[in-house]
Amino acid sequence: MPWSSWRNCRPTTIGTNTAEGKKEGSIEGQAQFLLRLIQRRFGPQTDNINQRIRTATVAQLETWSLNILDATELDDVFRD
Repeated sequence: MPWSSWRNCRPTTIGTNTAEGKKEGSIEGQAQFLLRLIQRRFGPQTDNINQRIRTATVAQLETWSLNILDATELDDVFRD
C-alpha cells in the first residue's frame, strides 16, 4: 500500500490501548514516587494512605507532590 493510503488510516484499537496504557503507567509511576517520598519523610504508611494515593487523580498527585516539599506533617501533604 502506498504511503498516501496509510496516512489516511484511522488509529486502531491497539494504538488507543497503547496510549491509555502509557497514561495509566505514568499515573502509577507518579503515585509510586509520591509514596516513596512520603515514606522517606514520614516513615511507613498505612494501607489507607497507600490506597488513597494509588486511586488519586493526576491533579491530586501533582498537588500532593508539591505539598510534600513544605509539609511538616502528613496531613499537610493532602491539603488542597
